[in-house]
Amino acid sequence: MTVLVDEERASEVRSLSALLGNVLTAVESTYLNAGVDLPERRYWLMGEPVVDCEQLTVGFIQAFLGPPGDEASAPQRCDAIKSAVLQVQVWRCVPTTGPKGKQPTAFAIQSAAMPLALDAYLLLDSARELEQWDVMGPGLGVIATVEVIPTQGGYEGIMLNLTTAIP
Repeated sequence: MTVLVDEERASEVRSLSALLGNVLTAVESTYLNAGVDLPERRYWLMGEPVVDCEQLTVGFIQAFLGPPGDEASAPQRCDAIKSAVLQVQVWRCVPTTGPKGKQPTAFAIQSAAMPLALDAYLLLDSARELEQWDVMGPGLGVIATVEVIPTQGGYEGIMLNLTTAIP
């Protein structure tokens, strides 16, 4: 049986995966332009990542009908703009309790916080790149907030919560 595929529809169906890849690329570009190193492990996924090393991830959380900021609070027509809620996370190694329960020094804790402070600023700054919908100009705007993710097994993270239109 041969299935005929409408190329425009096929492209539309792939728009979410394209968005996830574009967000990852935009964040990498923001860091590169600022001269700040990112962890080597970088990928996008559906949901939240497993934290087992330093990494940059873009996770899909949900999608809804309507523009960013509407948050599905009002009924929408089925052909309305679609928006996605994503979480961009950067995880870095932080000092932990050492042998015999020795606590890390204040200096070590503050030194480990410096890259995370840079991450917070750069992730929020990357939202400027993420508003660009296509080569024609800006999209519909984004909702972007940054927060600290509690330490997990010697890694601490910074997370960009992003709501953007799916092109």
